[in-house]
Amino acid sequence: MAKDIKEKKKPIAALSAQKKMQVMSELVNRVNLANTLGKQYGTDRDIYTALGYPKDIEYDDYYTKYKRQDIAGAIINRPVEATWKGEVNLSDSNQDDDKFEIQWKSLMEDLKLKKKFIRTDKLACIGRYSCILLGFNDVVDAELDFQKPVVKGRNLKLIYLNVCAENNAVIKELETDSFNKRYGLPKFYTITISSGENDTKSITVHYSRIIHIIGKSIDDDIYGEPVLMRVWNRLMDLEKLNGGSAEMYWRGAYPGFTADVDKEYTAPADLATTLEDQIKQYEHNLTRVLVNEGVDIKALQQQVSSPKDAVDVQLQMISAETGIPKRILVGSERGELSSTQDKDSWTTLIQTRREEQAEEQIIKPFVETMMEYGILETKEEWRVEWSELNVMSDKDRAEIGKTRSETIKNYAHEPMAPEVMPPAMFLKHILGLPPEVVEEVELELEEYMRMEQELADEIEEVEVVEEPIIPIEKIEK
Repeated sequence: MAKDIKEKKKPIAALSAQKKMQVMSELVNRVNLANTLGKQYGTDRDIYTALGYPKDIEYDDYYTKYKRQDIAGAIINRPVEATWKGEVNLSDSNQDDDKFEIQWKSLMEDLKLKKKFIRTDKLACIGRYSCILLGFNDVVDAELDFQKPVVKGRNLKLIYLNVCAENNAVIKELETDSFNKRYGLPKFYTITISSGENDTKSITVHYSRIIHIIGKSIDDDIYGEPVLMRVWNRLMDLEKLNGGSAEMYWRGAYPGFTADVDKEYTAPADLATTLEDQIKQYEHNLTRVLVNEGVDIKALQQQVSSPKDAVDVQLQMISAETGIPKRILVGSERGELSSTQDKDSWTTLIQTRREEQAEEQIIKPFVETMMEYGILETKEEWRVEWSELNVMSDKDRAEIGKTRSETIKNYAHEPMAPEVMPPAMFLKHILGLPPEVVEEVELELEEYMRMEQELADEIEEVEVVEEPIIPIEKIEK
């Protein structure tokens, strides 16, 4: 079990007063919630108990579900991996000073930041939170120095990051000083470090060496809401449907047999044994022939039905809660199987996730901490630059180019078109070209018109030499 769950099972008297209050409050809240789940008609009916749904789900349950169930893994992986797809750069508002960008790229490459951010993002989705342990070069004695606050210094360097899941980063103590800006937030953590297959040790770490990341939360700055929590019952239903359909096919596709012995037939003493041996050989493909006398063997009726509609209902409900379009959730995001609406919804979801989760919960706290300790140059204004979400394929580009070419052709062959809509408006609003492209086209058009005018002026300036008119009479002579 997770360490925080084990700690709840320790004798309450062995905990500090603050920890007692924290543990007792959390246990009371969880018990109250569990007691209300699935109840109908007062307490006469308990749907959760009847359907086998758990009322209290622990971190280990979420982690195991993520590791073992396909759809559970997709719910976590698809949004996180799409969020961090491509390059992640920082940009300073002062374009003349690129020191900030260079420092960031150096951290990205040396410490594999993107890989660490993806891991901590997934762990924050699986549990209530995750942590990044900042390994500075000021730690000599791990038992003592990790407990000390980080002090900015000229030689302070970040030499590693360690991503910790909720069960390996247990909150040990909260800030109790009501005059402190961190009142009610974690002050110390108990971090469990694995240095080998069976070698682990726990250290106490000051909050200044921790980046605390949570997922969705509406009423808490410490604990988020596991992504799988609200769809847990649906995930269990999917396992029942998929496992049940496989078992149904296993038992129903290969039918059982019934043997009817003729009333007038006198069966030998070893009939049952002989018949059983033949059926075993038939079942194990040793022989495909049954030879019997006075016994009529009939196959039982098959009972196999498709679980498609029932599974589809569960996927629709999971899609409704997670916001992941069903086609993308089940892996049909390419080609004609994914509609434009699905793509737009997915793009909106990932863009929102980049802004509200990746930037606010991970990148911004990390960058601000690096600025505070002098690892990154201090900047008042900076922004995150992401790669484009929708990168068109060659086929899509060709289709768009063909459509635009036909539209331009129709516009150019209509003499009154520029009077109704000027070219700039046509390029911007009809073709949907970005402003910089419209400006470039206008400049090219102006240059073309200028060259045309110069050519016309040169033609007018050419001196025309008139040949003398010779009378016809002279020509005839």
